[in-house]
Amino acid sequence: FPSRFGVTNDLDHLIRQWRRRGYITDGRLSFVNDSREETNFLTDRVDVPRRFFQDVSSLIKGFSEAPKNRQKFEELFKACNPQDPHSVESLEPAVKQLLEIHNWFVGLSKMRELSDIRIPELQTRFELFEKALRVLTTEFFGTVSDEFDEFLSKTNQDISTTPTDEQVSMAITFMGKPAHYRSFFENLENPFWIQPLWKKDFFKTPPEPEHEDSDDGRIITFPRWPESRYLARMASRAPDDVAEVLVGILGMDNLKVREDIVAATLAMPAHLSARFVDAAKRWIAGPFLGDFLATRLGDLASHLANGGETDAALRLARELLQVRPRKPQKSQGESPSDYDFPSEPVARFGTWQYEQILEKAIPPFMDGAGCNAIVMLCDLLEKAVSIKEGHKEGKERVDFSDIWRPAIEDHRQNLGNTVIDALISSLRDSVERLCSTHPESIGALVELLEKREWPVFRRTGLYILGRFGYKVPKLVEQHIADEALFDNYRVLHEYYHLCRLGFAHLSSDAQEKVLGWIKRGLDREPVKEWIGSGGKEPTDYLVDKVIDKWRLDRLTPIKGQLTGEWAEYYAKLVDQIGEPEHPDFGSWHETKGGPDSPLTSLEIRSMPIASILAFMRTWKPSESLWGPTAQGLGRVFEAVVTSHPRGFAALAKEFVGLEPTYIRSLLSGLESAVRNGIEFDWKHVLGLCEWVSQQPINVSGKQPRSLVRDPD
Repeated sequence: FPSRFGVTNDLDHLIRQWRRRGYITDGRLSFVNDSREETNFLTDRVDVPRRFFQDVSSLIKGFSEAPKNRQKFEELFKACNPQDPHSVESLEPAVKQLLEIHNWFVGLSKMRELSDIRIPELQTRFELFEKALRVLTTEFFGTVSDEFDEFLSKTNQDISTTPTDEQVSMAITFMGKPAHYRSFFENLENPFWIQPLWKKDFFKTPPEPEHEDSDDGRIITFPRWPESRYLARMASRAPDDVAEVLVGILGMDNLKVREDIVAATLAMPAHLSARFVDAAKRWIAGPFLGDFLATRLGDLASHLANGGETDAALRLARELLQVRPRKPQKSQGESPSDYDFPSEPVARFGTWQYEQILEKAIPPFMDGAGCNAIVMLCDLLEKAVSIKEGHKEGKERVDFSDIWRPAIEDHRQNLGNTVIDALISSLRDSVERLCSTHPESIGALVELLEKREWPVFRRTGLYILGRFGYKVPKLVEQHIADEALFDNYRVLHEYYHLCRLGFAHLSSDAQEKVLGWIKRGLDREPVKEWIGSGGKEPTDYLVDKVIDKWRLDRLTPIKGQLTGEWAEYYAKLVDQIGEPEHPDFGSWHETKGGPDSPLTSLEIRSMPIASILAFMRTWKPSESLWGPTAQGLGRVFEAVVTSHPRGFAALAKEFVGLEPTYIRSLLSGLESAVRNGIEFDWKHVLGLCEWVSQQPINVSGKQPRSLVRDPD
């Protein structure tokens, strides 16, 4: 619309004409005639002088053309910035200011009394108008940019002063160029510009996500917004102003702007940051949540907890850490009755980021939230396990956690790297932290865990007792002497270590009770069925052997407390069966990265070559993949030859008649040394090669295929 100045002048002129002709101004339809007698008109028509009608028509025309003028100015800005058309939307204040200046001059041209003109204002507006046109029509690298740099430098010289109206107007004028606009907000360091710029309609229209169709599908990009980046930098200096401004734009969908808003909240006092939690929860539940934003929201939860805003922190963390089933992958079978892959609980973002949030965000909660934080983690874990096991109401809750999480503590048997693993570890660490700071709550925390139905919670409770049992000995005895726990192989690992740590402190009655269960042994019929399922005949010998192995495993954690007959019995079982391996696990898995060597590279380098040759002639390698093999020794030996070839080259003929695996390793190592630029005498190497060439292709007694040695 036209500026207030121009409209006011037009209206003042009309009022003067109205009153000069004797018309009243109280809203009644009245007219004073030449005889000064008031006449009331009860008609739909009122005659007015021609000149007055023209002035009214001109005023209406000005109002009707204002939107067209605005559109023309927007087109002007776009035409002057063809390389950056998308940024014109961010230059709304500059467009508005130039339009206001234009309308001011339009109003000035209609003034009847030039004596009303204020010369300083005229000069200021003319300079702004001239500057705006120069900014629009000059290349970025020119005199205008130099003036802009000087203006910005002066602006940042005193960052504790509120800018004048003239300074704000000049800044807006410079920002008619998108490059100036970006540079201004990227480099402005004065927080006192926030309110004046906000009043000029900055910080109100963040850019929307941009959608583009491509051969790979629809691409969504999120433009950076210099204004939000400025606010994020200023949040620590003017938190109240920044919070007031940002609250007005929380409904936008631009991921990059959301990241800037979260960065700002992290620099504010927690009571101001708490105002953004509801918006953050909506962002989390929406379609645009990247890994980086999720991580920053985790930082925000920590910030809130550290600042005493515990309820807000919990509300944010609960939403952020929610899990959901991964969309099941259909099997490739032709029949719809084929099995589908099971669901797996996943986060709304990356698993690694999920682990990091749990590690960083949850510990600060414990001081303020305490048991409420534990309950939140229990709820999250319960939902995750329900997704993983596909639990339906009425079914027994069996989570098989002893398979996919063999140990509650960190252990190399744990498969790890999943959301559910991260939740178990976080719950464990959080309960440990609370038990350390509030030992009087150990019993209540164990009870809280055991009220949950999934076995993983019972296992976590047993682990906590193993860690802090010395402070609650009666509770430890109650659990060790619980026959249901003794017989429950799903909690074997944690029960085993609780016995190892706590059996010595049990009463004699409780100890005798446990030893009585061990003496009783296993029921023979289930053992026979288990042996038969493996294709073997369940003879009494095999049944006794299985039961004795079970007794040995059960006695191992308490072997240090065994005396008399029990100590003798344990020693007898060890003599018959051997020391048990991993008796605290129902199953054990390990992987190999390559064939094992009986000697390390360091050991080989420290041996004389004659000793190495003697070892190769006399050592008997294993024929099993799980033991040290000729292939393993050859692999390490080859690396030593590569780094120190000269001595081995000089004695190459001494390798005649050795295991082919070692000869091949020697020659491969020498070849690698040559490729590395190391020179040595080839005389004896060629002699060895000549001998090799004379050997038969097939060697009698050798397996044609072997994974542990060369076949010939």
